[in-house]
Amino acid sequence: MMMIINGISFRITKPEEIPRVFKGMRIALGMTQRELAQVLDCQSSTISNYECRRREVSFETLLKVSRLLHLEMQIVFIKPSKQ
Repeated sequence: MMMIINGISFRITKPEEIPRVFKGMRIALGMTQRELAQVLDCQSSTISNYECRRREVSFETLLKVSRLLHLEMQIVFIKPSKQ
């Protein structure tokens, strides 16, 4: 699967990679964990827990972030190549 957020592509091959996308999205926006936490109305420790995989980041959370920050988000499913 490929997620494209404001023109930046993030390839996801396993659900465990969603935190990497979450952190990459925050960094691409030039935001600190504290700033993103303020937008999402949560603690900065929650953002840290998402990024360190101590707490699961759902697609719903990613969609909420994209809506609140007015980001264009696309999800593209890629058929695996035969090896």
